Amino acid sequence: MKFLKGILFGLLGLVLLLTIISFFLPSTVQIERSATINAPAEQIFAQINDFKNWPKWMAWAEMDPNMTYDFEAVTAGTGAGYCWKSEEVGNGCMKIKESIANSSMKTEIDFGGQGKGQGSWTLEAADGGTKVTWGMESSVSSPPVIGKYFGLMMDGMVGPSFDKGLANIKKIVE
Repeated sequence: MKFLKGILFGLLGLVLLLTIISFFLPSTVQIERSATINAPAEQIFAQINDFKNWPKWMAWAEMDPNMTYDFEAVTAGTGAGYCWKSEEVGNGCMKIKESIANSSMKTEIDFGGQGKGQGSWTLEAADGGTKVTWGMESSVSSPPVIGKYFGLMMDGMVGPSFDKGLANIKKIVE
């Protein structure tokens, strides 16, 4: 009986410790990847600014070839949007909140009720080509303990998909 009581208090102490530590963890997660592509900004921007092009290069489309897309009437530029459904990678919707031709784009992402985030793209002249930076920021404060620990793993989970997407864009436009 003492042994079981010791295990119970040990587990309770661990949960309490993890909860206290979570108060000191970041409430947001930021993921960012960059690649220099040997193509003009106009060609790259055409790929990212029109959601109908995304299935050609995004890594999640490769992970689930059965993913379905529901494009809004406007698919490119500010106000454009689409939703996706996938049993492999989840469901969600994305809208372009700001689009500055050949320079930058900001998006709003809803991960099918699992959270929301903001995406960003910047294009800058670099080394005879274009440096493309793809970023995302999302709140991980809910549920507070689990969400913050999950946030610590997000870069490792999502970052490689950003790298793959940038590599695919590079293949398409070079």
